[in-house]
Amino acid sequence: MVVDDHGEIVELNSRAEALFGLGRDELVGSLVDERFARPWLRLRRTGSSSLELPALRVDGSEFPAEITVARFEDAGGTLTVAAIRDVSERAGREAAMRDARERFRRVFEDGPVAMGLVGDDLRLTEVNGAFCRLTGYSAEELAELTFADITHPDDIDADLRLARKVFAGELRSYSIDKRYLKKGGEVVWVALTVSVVRDGAGRPLKGLGIVQDITERRAALDLARAELERLGRDHDRILEFAGEGIYHVDASGRITFANPAAAEMLGWSVDELVGKPAHELLHHTRPDGTPYPREDCPVHGPDAAPRGEPLTGDRFWRRDGTSFPVHFRSGAVPGPARAGAVIVFSDESERERMEAALAERASERRGSASRRPRPSGRAGRGSYTTRRSRGSPACTCCSRR
Repeated sequence: MVVDDHGEIVELNSRAEALFGLGRDELVGSLVDERFARPWLRLRRTGSSSLELPALRVDGSEFPAEITVARFEDAGGTLTVAAIRDVSERAGREAAMRDARERFRRVFEDGPVAMGLVGDDLRLTEVNGAFCRLTGYSAEELAELTFADITHPDDIDADLRLARKVFAGELRSYSIDKRYLKKGGEVVWVALTVSVVRDGAGRPLKGLGIVQDITERRAALDLARAELERLGRDHDRILEFAGEGIYHVDASGRITFANPAAAEMLGWSVDELVGKPAHELLHHTRPDGTPYPREDCPVHGPDAAPRGEPLTGDRFWRRDGTSFPVHFRSGAVPGPARAGAVIVFSDESERERMEAALAERASERRGSASRRPRPSGRAGRGSYTTRRSRGSPACTCCSRR
């Protein structure tokens, strides 16, 4: 758009027509002040080569216009050439950014979560009230410190390494559990998340740290970990000293664990059992001596099912080729996929020997009873017998003394 010394539009292009929503005939000869919400006099007399003014569309609505001006003299006087650009989108973005900055400022200053800003020298340039309450320092005191000054010595190296990677652009952000040292020397566990605020060119401006106090959670985790370790030790002792054999097979049927009792009964060491296929090692033959295919095995086979009740009448085979009678139970190990089973078994050899001995004794008693002599006669009811003494008459009824 070209404007003369009187403020009248003397020339314009089609883009200006579209911008204001008017035709060339309507714009040429009109005062430029009528096309802006502020007087054109400011545009003509300003010493700046560019400025922003609210421009008016044909319907009276305003739009932000960026104007770049240049002046030159001709025979008729001074002419001003103005390049006008609608910057509504940019203005909208800037307004959104202002709103976002204001919302962030409110969250940063008034929020319950501890937050701090650090420069590339890792100094705490700005912190909120929650951060001060967490560390026990005032904002003025923290402004003289780096984050390393309030970090536990054992956690500095890991945190420093990650922070440098974020400022170098190698990481977008990072999260870490670490310990802060409060002003009074007390240790507090925190969950720290760090990201970098960058300018339009992508250069880092500040590092934003969001900090959550997790001291109670860490204490609970430490307590739970200690309890799990204790249970694990108790579990190991139970398995070690259990009289029954216990082993675990994975989904492929290989032994992943065996207790000492199982190893002793089978004639292997614990380390030798681990990794071996259980069925082919100890359950390969039926009690009658015929081969026992793994596909038919109710314990190690593909269709094996948990057995809560003991299964008897079967045999396991030792390393030396001998076998022994067993009864066993099995239970599935829960997991996202089939995780195998635990088998508990015992050697029934002693029970079989005792049962055989009892059966033999019962058989002997029955045999003795069948060989005992029977009485030659049996006294009838009401009968009686007398024993004759030496010198006595054979018949007392007719003898006299």
